[in-house]
Amino acid sequence: MKRGAPQALEVKRVSKKLAETEPSSAPRLEETTPEATAAASCKLLRACASQNTGSLQKVLDALEAGAEVDARDVTGQNPLVVSALNMRGAEKKCKLLIQHRADVHQPAVAGGSQSTLDWAKERINASFAAFLEALSKGEEADLAMLLDAPAPEEF
Repeated sequence: MKRGAPQALEVKRVSKKLAETEPSSAPRLEETTPEATAAASCKLLRACASQNTGSLQKVLDALEAGAEVDARDVTGQNPLVVSALNMRGAEKKCKLLIQHRADVHQPAVAGGSQSTLDWAKERINASFAAFLEALSKGEEADLAMLLDAPAPEEF
């Protein structure tokens, strides 16, 4: 229960392809191998780093293929950090990752002590961090990013 209303737990997104099949012909869910999970996680991290307009769909495809939402890239960063560093679609990718149970309180970098949320406050801005925190609590969140030109003395 949250705010007096029932909340769903452990909800999994069903791909559009699965939703369009008839119930009698629906495929059985199969166990994924560690190799398949690792490959999907690699694709997830690549899609999170991509500036391509189709990268949001690739993030979803990788998650549906069994990617670990808290995987680490070669630098030790998690998908939330990798996504947040992108200017194109960062908020959409982060929202999708959090919907798939990405943890904003895990370390931003493997072995680090700073949480992803604290990293976002320091490296991106407080409003982006508040956006991530609201999403992680299951609250509705909108993000309005303003890109300001640096002051002349900053050049």
